[in-house]
Amino acid sequence: MQEAGILENLGIDWRILLGQIINFLVVLYVLKRFAYKPFLTVLNKRQTKIAEGIKNSEEAEKRIKMVNIQRDKVLNNAQKKAAQTLQENEERAKIKADQIISEGQKQKAEILSGAKQRGETEVKKMQEKQNEKIMDVSLSLVEKILKEKIDTKKDKEIISDFLVNSTVKNES
Repeated sequence: MQEAGILENLGIDWRILLGQIINFLVVLYVLKRFAYKPFLTVLNKRQTKIAEGIKNSEEAEKRIKMVNIQRDKVLNNAQKKAAQTLQENEERAKIKADQIISEGQKQKAEILSGAKQRGETEVKKMQEKQNEKIMDVSLSLVEKILKEKIDTKKDKEIISDFLVNSTVKNES
């Protein structure tokens, strides 16, 4: 009874305390049965989803790394092919340029050869014309000398006169 006295001194009724303990145990059982188990189930499902998410993200990271590696390989191959194609195109361009240059040199040689031949032909024509003029002048001079053949002094005058006149005609 001393115990009951201590509880009563503290203002606690043992019947109410016993009722509260029973109520607490009932609430604990109800919570365990209807709230705790579903709560644990939800937590387990969530934990499983999180684990799957982590696993999926790790797999995704692995795939991303593999894709990056493959992309790098593809880029390297593309760069190599581009460099090779560029080099081939440069070589073709050099060959084409050499062909164009050689064709240009051939055409230049042909043009120069043709021009040289035309020039030689013109020179020959001019020489022939010049020779004809010289012949005409010589014949005219001889004719005048023969017509007026008087003396040496007179011949010299005729020749110098003729030369002065013929140079004036040639210049004009």
